[in-house]
Amino acid sequence: MGGAERARRKGADGIDAIERLTGGGPRLAVVAGPPGYGKRAAGIKALWEVSQAEERSRGKAQKLQSIAPDWEKPGLPDIGELPDEPGRCYLLDVASEISSWRKPGLVAQQLVSHAEELKFSGSFLVVIADEHGWPEGVSGAVAGVVARATARPSPHRVARSHLEYVHHVPDRIRWLTTPTEEGSAGEAGHLLTDSSRPDDAARLAAQLASAEDSTEGLKNALSAFREWRTAVQNVFTETEDKPEDRALLISSLFLNGKDALTIQNSARALLGDDPETDVRTILTGPDLTTRLTKMGAEVNERTVYSAEHRELIARVLTVAAEADTLGVQVRALLLDSAQDESEAVATVVALVCRGEFAEHYPRQALVRLRHILDRPETDEAVRTAQESLRDIAARDGQLPRVWSTVIKWATENMHLAGHRAFLSLLDPRVDPYVLQVMLAAAEQKEDIKEALLDGWNAALADTRVEAECRQLLTAWAEARKTADMPTELLTDLLNQIMLGHLVASPVAALIFGEPGVADGEAVIDLRKDLRLPPMLSFLITAHERASAES
Repeated sequence: MGGAERARRKGADGIDAIERLTGGGPRLAVVAGPPGYGKRAAGIKALWEVSQAEERSRGKAQKLQSIAPDWEKPGLPDIGELPDEPGRCYLLDVASEISSWRKPGLVAQQLVSHAEELKFSGSFLVVIADEHGWPEGVSGAVAGVVARATARPSPHRVARSHLEYVHHVPDRIRWLTTPTEEGSAGEAGHLLTDSSRPDDAARLAAQLASAEDSTEGLKNALSAFREWRTAVQNVFTETEDKPEDRALLISSLFLNGKDALTIQNSARALLGDDPETDVRTILTGPDLTTRLTKMGAEVNERTVYSAEHRELIARVLTVAAEADTLGVQVRALLLDSAQDESEAVATVVALVCRGEFAEHYPRQALVRLRHILDRPETDEAVRTAQESLRDIAARDGQLPRVWSTVIKWATENMHLAGHRAFLSLLDPRVDPYVLQVMLAAAEQKEDIKEALLDGWNAALADTRVEAECRQLLTAWAEARKTADMPTELLTDLLNQIMLGHLVASPVAALIFGEPGVADGEAVIDLRKDLRLPPMLSFLITAHERASAES
C-alpha cells in the first residue's frame, strides 16, 4: 500500500485499522476512541476493505459478521466462545463493557492469541473499545493492535456505510441524499445533521434497510425513527448525558411500588456508587420527588409507582441492556434479578429474555432463564420463562445452542431448571416444532436419540416434575396420531422410557391409569403398542378389563 493511499484511508476513516489487520501480525485491530467518533462505522469500513481485497486476490469476498459480547459471567469474557469460522470478518464491540473487565490484561492477551489463530482460518477481527480501556501497557503485542479514531465522522456517511456494507442494500442510499447533492433530496436525508450521533445514523440505516421498498414502507420507517413509542424512551433522550437519571428511571420501573429512597439507593448501586451520605450534597442536590415526577413516575407519599405494564418495564430494560452508558450494569442487574425471590421481578426478566435481548445475547438470556426455571414453585415467572425458552428455540439457527444447553442442564448438572426446560421444549401441545426437529434428528443420529432418553431419565428421577412428566408422556402418546410425527420412533422412545421407569409415578399412571381419570384413546392405543414384559402386559389387560366391568 503506497503512502498516498495510506494517507487517503487514514484521512477518510481517521484510523489505520486496515494496516493493523493486514500488517503481518495478528489478524486484529482494536479501534479505540471517545464516544461519538464513529468507531464502529470505521471498523466496519476497514473490514469491508479487507474483504474486498481478499476477493480481488482470492476470488471470494469475506463475510462480515457482528459478534455480541455474550459472556455468561459479566466482567469475565470467555474468548474461547468467540467464533473462528474460515473466511469471516468479525466485529466485536466491547466499548461499553471493557472498563468493567476484571482482568483486562489477560483478556487482551487472549484476544491477540485468538487473532493469531485466525490467520490459519483466513479470518479477521476488529474490536471496538472505549478511549482508555484497552491495556496497551501489558505488552508490545497488545499495544501494537490499537488504531485510534481521531475525528468525528459524517453521520450521513455512517448511515450510507451501514446500508452498503452491513445491510447490503446500497440502492437505498438514494433515500439519504441531501439538498446540497445532485438531484432531489432523499426522503430521509433531513433526519440527520452534522451534530447527529453515529448511533443515530446506524439506527436510521437499520430502519431503512428493514423497510418495505415502497412509499408506505419508507413512511413507516421514517415514522419509527422519529417517534419514540413510549414516554420512557423520551426520558432516555432527555437524559442522554445524565446516567444518574437513567439509572433512576430503570430503578423506579423495576422496583415499582417501593419507597423513593430505596429506588434512589438502587439507582446508585446500578451505577456502582455508594449511597449518598454527605449532608451538603443531599441538601443542595436536585429534589428526588421532582426528578421522579419529571420522568413520569407517580410519587404517592413515599411510595413510587412508575409502570402500568410489565411489558413496558421489560422493553425499557431491553433498550437499557444495549445502551452504551448503562448496558453492562443492566445486564448484570438482569442476572441478579433473575435470582430474586419476587415473582414480579423474575417475570419481567423472563419477558426481557424473550425480546431483542435474546437475539443479541442468547447465551446470557439462557443463563438468566435457567435461574428463573430453578424457582421452587411453578409460578408465573417460571411459566413465562418456559415460554421465552420455546421462543428462543424456535428462532432461526438457535435450536442447536438451546438444545445443547438444556440437555447439559438436565443430565449433567441435574438442575430443576434443566428438567423443566427439557420437558417444556419437547411439549407438542404448545408448538410441535422443537419435538419434530429433534425426532427427525434422532432418526438420523443415535446420539440425539440417546440424549432424548437421558433427558427423560433425569426428569423422571426428579419428583418435583412428576406432574409435568405425566402430562408430557400423555402429549407424546397423542402426538403419535398426527401425520407429521414419526410414529414408530415415538413408540420406541416411549417403550424404552417406560421399561426404565416402571415404578416411577408418571409411568405407572400412564400404564395403569389413575383413579377417577378417564384416559383418552391415544393413551389406550399406546398401551397396546408398548413392548412390555409378558407378565406386565397381562396385568395391564386384566386391569383394563376390571376397570371396564366396574
